[in-house]
Parts: sequence; C-alpha cells; structure tokens
Amino acid sequence: MSLTFQILEQLADGKFHSGEALAKQFDISRARVWQTVDELRNYGLEIAAVTGRGYKIFDGLELLNEHKIMAHMPAHLSAKTQIILRAQTESTNSVLSEQLRQKTINSGTVCLAEYQSLGRGRLGRTWVSPMGSNIYCSMAWQFNQSAAQLMGLSLVVGLAVIEALNQMGAKNIGLKWPNDIFWQGKKLGGILVEIAGDALGPCDVIIGIGLNVNMPRHIKIDQAFTDLSHVMQRTISRNQLIAHMITALNDYLPRFSQQGFNGFLNEWLKYDILHNQPVKITQLDQILDGLAMGIDEQGQLKVNIDGKEQCLTSAEVSVSL
Repeated sequence: MSLTFQILEQLADGKFHSGEALAKQFDISRARVWQTVDELRNYGLEIAAVTGRGYKIFDGLELLNEHKIMAHMPAHLSAKTQIILRAQTESTNSVLSEQLRQKTINSGTVCLAEYQSLGRGRLGRTWVSPMGSNIYCSMAWQFNQSAAQLMGLSLVVGLAVIEALNQMGAKNIGLKWPNDIFWQGKKLGGILVEIAGDALGPCDVIIGIGLNVNMPRHIKIDQAFTDLSHVMQRTISRNQLIAHMITALNDYLPRFSQQGFNGFLNEWLKYDILHNQPVKITQLDQILDGLAMGIDEQGQLKVNIDGKEQCLTSAEVSVSL
C-alpha cells in the first residue's frame, strides 16, 4: 500500500491529525507529510491545514472495504463474487479489460477504485473521478449472444442502477437515453459498456458505472450535475450502495440475456426523462430538432423529426430549452 493511501486512511476519520504525529507514525519527515497531503489534494480531496492542529478531511470519508460490501450482499452471491479493489488506477474498465485478455477472471468479477486518472465517459469524454468520494465500478460479464443481440444493454444496466438506488431510498431518479442517470435535470451518473467477442458470440462485456455520491464541493464539471448526498440529504455509504448494485446487476443481466431489451421496455418507460420532450440531436456534424417518443423493442430512441418517426441507435441527445 502506498504512503499516500496510508495517510488517506488516517485522515478518513474526519478528525485532525498533526503533521508531527503522522511523520512519527510513518517514519518520514514533516515535509514529506505535507507533500503527501498536497498530493491527496491533487486527487480532488478537500483537506484543511490548521496551524497547531494538523490536517483534516471535513466530514471524513468512507473508504471502500470488500468485507463491508460482501456483508450487504446475499450470502450465495457474496460467496461467488470476486472483487478487485484498487486505491488508484487509470480506469476500472481498463483493469478488467486486461484481466479478460489474460483470462484470469470469471463472469461477474467486479473492479472498484478509489481514484481514476483516466476515467472515461461516452464519446471519449473524461469522467471526473476525485479520490474516495464517488463510485467508480466495472463488472465483467459474458453473454452467449452476438454483439448485435446486445442492443439495449446499457439501458438495462441503467435500470439495475435505479433498483440499487431505490434500495437506498433514493426518489425521483430518471434515466436519459442511452446511458445517463439524472435527478431533476442534473447528471447523477453514467454508464459505459464495452463489448468484445466473435461476430456470432459469445461476447465478453465490461460494464462501467460512475455514480456521484459525495462529490467534493470545489469540483468543477462542464455540465449540470448533482450527487446522492445532495439528493438524499444525508451521507451515503458507498459500500452499501455498491453491494446493492452488484446484487441488482446479477438479477438484471441474466434476465436480459434471456429476454432481450423487450422484456424491460415497460420498466424503462417509468424512468424515461426524454419521453414527449423536445430534443436536440447531434449526429456527426449534423444537429436536428425533434420530439422524443420513447424507446422501441431494441432499445433505440424513437424521435419525431419534421413529422416523420426515426429510430436512433446512437446519438448525442439533449432536452431543448
């Protein structure tokens, strides 16, 4: 374990820790303590330094803990689920991608990280990933179907996330086609699905999920966003929420394999925030205005454009203001 993460573990309790005490505990200089705290700030954490008292993370942090996650899962599921926990990594998707390439993990393996240096959203966007604050989670899954038969998978993953949030008591969460989680017009999370395999199957899939849980107040993102602590007006246990997410995915993914997206269409409509909304559609260099009309049986977005219904497999869609 790195010195940086060891010091983070000490500061996670939300109390003041003097530089002198930390230096003595880890047999380093006080200057090295200061450098390490500054490194943690670069990872997105708000850490106060008060003369005579030391360093403090306001409100503290709940660090990821495999045993705590397993304790919130059904016994039959925790017994067979492998969890890879990283203090920091480029991205949890990339960890599982490498493990799949080496054939060292099974379907259902989960990777979690406290910090991602190269977290990705759709269309190559950066996923802002401050340390110890949110959920950066990926799950590997194998489907016998071909990639073409997995249309709508990201939408079903969204429903599984909604189920986990419902278990935590969250209300009024919505889904924005094809892979965003919203609350009152602000982004709460996103999903990134990567598929590799033979044309006729089977396919190895990596499902990446990013959820804002306790986003530091100073973080700036180039779109309206929120986090669960704001939505629910209380501190949220990341370990408990991750357990609910793993449990929900282990329910929804086998059903998707059997039913396809059509079996989830009615459930999706309950959370569809674009339905009957005027939308702006960006495809390549073309921008179109239309009216969102729901999702079809393959998970495509139905849009009325100039009086004609079109079905979109992929596009950048936003509500027209």
